[in-house]
Amino acid sequence: MCLKEAFFHIINVFGGTISL
Repeated sequence: MCLKEAFFHIINVFGGTISL
């Protein structure tokens, strides 16, 4: 996994948390 993929993964996790 490259750094960019990990970065976007974290963004998606935070996005899901905010949605809830």
